[in-house]
Amino acid sequence: MKGDNIKTKLLNNKLSIFLITSYILGSSIIMSIDTSLKQNSWLTLIGAAILVIPLYLIYYRIMKLNKNKNIFEINKSLLGPVGFIFNIIIIWYSLHLGAIVLRNFTEFVFMCLLNKTPIIYTTILMIITTILLLKGDIKAIGNWATLVILIISFTVVFSTLLSTSVLDLDNLLPMFNVNIEELIKSSYSVVTFPFAEVVLFLCLTNFFEDNVNYKKILFIPLILSSIIFLLIAFRNLTLLGPDLMHNSAFKAVTASRVISLGQTLTGFEAIIIVNFIFSGLAKLSVCVLALSKGMTYLLKTSNFKNSIVPCSLLTITLSISLYENFPQMAEFVKIYPIYAIPFQIVIPTIIWIACEIKNYKQKKLNINQPQLSLIN
Repeated sequence: MKGDNIKTKLLNNKLSIFLITSYILGSSIIMSIDTSLKQNSWLTLIGAAILVIPLYLIYYRIMKLNKNKNIFEINKSLLGPVGFIFNIIIIWYSLHLGAIVLRNFTEFVFMCLLNKTPIIYTTILMIITTILLLKGDIKAIGNWATLVILIISFTVVFSTLLSTSVLDLDNLLPMFNVNIEELIKSSYSVVTFPFAEVVLFLCLTNFFEDNVNYKKILFIPLILSSIIFLLIAFRNLTLLGPDLMHNSAFKAVTASRVISLGQTLTGFEAIIIVNFIFSGLAKLSVCVLALSKGMTYLLKTSNFKNSIVPCSLLTITLSISLYENFPQMAEFVKIYPIYAIPFQIVIPTIIWIACEIKNYKQKKLNINQPQLSLIN
């Protein structure tokens, strides 16, 4: 049901597009996508954008065939006890992904900006900001995401223009010297992080307006985020070179340090860091919101906002205990493409097939009913 039986302003096409775009950029803008192909990393992005299309079509069909129903409601009505298990798994993924995003950003702030401030303080500050965003109207998150995308787009374009005096186009060479197996493996990594993480929006379909175009709100963000990622990859590669880019923990920050900005722009690096944190808040808000929707449905309560604070506390608790240090966090990124398979591919595919079967039977029934009435 829309807004869990409370008066909720809904997301139109524009706000949905900006929110999903901001979500895709999210933590990937600081953790960076797979750069194992080094100077051919841009091919990874293009390959990933193509490979993820079938998954986006699956997500689109689930939304299209079940208007005004989120994935928790769909699972219960279509799959019964199996659907209940799927709901538990999706709730876990919402919690875990939110904790990962929160830890990514607090680790990022600790290493790049506030290395004398304990991570717990940054964690608490981010989660409080997230709670305040979610306690407002859903459109507030959409408006926040719109502002974030505009700021990030400006920052990326501006920093790229500033780098023209120091970039080296030779860093793009040699091109295309990669085998297909490596390209597919690298591209699949980018499919799972971050493109297919939009699967969580299946939890939030109640927040879209009835006339929203599901195909547009999925595929336009894919195009926009791919363009931004390509621009970032070009800037980082031409500034840092393939080896330094690949080995750098936070490539965007390293690139900003290389750019000669002059005396008046000495705080540009800090501005970049703050902009990235804004993007992280948008993604974290979606994860906590999806978790809140799941817990609300599981506990059969009527107002998802009552679950926001408990779900935020769960997220912060898991975030703190996820890793002991940054190397452990970086190591998990390597196994994430395998870990994400059931959440992003297997479960949505099963749900999609069940939806298509139900839709086929319904169409067949609708065709037969007029014939039966004529006979009678």
